[in-house]
Amino acid sequence: LAERFRVSHADLAKGLLLSVVAGSPEDPQRPEALLALATMGESSYLQELREKFSLHPACDLARARGLL
Repeated sequence: LAERFRVSHADLAKGLLLSVVAGSPEDPQRPEALLALATMGESSYLQELREKFSLHPACDLARARGLL
């Protein structure tokens, strides 16, 4: 849902992603939310992505994009 609003309503998209990150650490959408926030200029989330989800495809994508 956040991806759909990313361009037209960036604040709404960011809020949705932050709600995922603020929720359960076990949420399966958490790695993607961390990556999406990092690509929106919130680079502080890259450390958690690298440390807790190093084997997740979202982390691989961050490496491929040169974020990690």
